[in-house]
Amino acid sequence: MIAEAMDAELSATRAQFAGYKGEAGHRHMVRNGYLPEREGLTSIGPVSVR
Repeated sequence: MIAEAMDAELSATRAQFAGYKGEAGHRHMVRNGYLPEREGLTSIGPVSVR
């Protein structure tokens, strides 16, 4: 129930600021998500990240 209320409030806030863009034309407010998993190489070896 709390998660539903938070999602509703977040959706309302995102809708309010949907038209705001920075100098480069990117939206100011975006919701974080997940990209497909990919490999990254570090000094200790390869690591899977999403």
